[in-house]
Amino acid sequence: MLEKIKKTRRYLDYIEDHYNDVQLAWEELKPKLKNINYTELNLPDIDKNYDEFISAIDSGIKHHDLSKLSAEEFIQYRERFFPINDHEEMDSVEGFGSAWKNHKEVNQHHWQNWRNIDNENNKMVCIVENVVDWMAVGYSFGNSALEYYHYKKNEIKISESDRTRLEKVLRCTVEVVEGEE
Repeated sequence: MLEKIKKTRRYLDYIEDHYNDVQLAWEELKPKLKNINYTELNLPDIDKNYDEFISAIDSGIKHHDLSKLSAEEFIQYRERFFPINDHEEMDSVEGFGSAWKNHKEVNQHHWQNWRNIDNENNKMVCIVENVVDWMAVGYSFGNSALEYYHYKKNEIKISESDRTRLEKVLRCTVEVVEGEE
């Protein structure tokens, strides 16, 4: 019982750390997004309503990965990443598959969902949140969102227009904003 409590606490710490890293990554990326020409990306409404665009991302960032606390994901994720023993780790494989499927479906920022989003402005919100997620993960693993993308690029099956937009946002992660140095 104590081991399960300890592993659960470690998993909750991981969730909290990732959430906090997402908030930090968003604050780092937010000022850099002003440098994008959204009209050039066929998103003229974002250029016209930039504050609404940022507000939509703010909302997603505040609720980032909330589903990891749900019954559909919590135990399965904890068992997968913080198993008590080898037996629990083996048992978690099937449960984790359904938890991961739920996580991707509930959290629209994952690239696997982008083809199902009709509104291009909403899709761009998801693209930015996905990059913020990769930045936050990179804080923990010592790499960048751009490095992660290059490593996984061939697995990421998205349209050319989405790839162009994604790569534009990823370039922002390495750009320095005036006064930031």
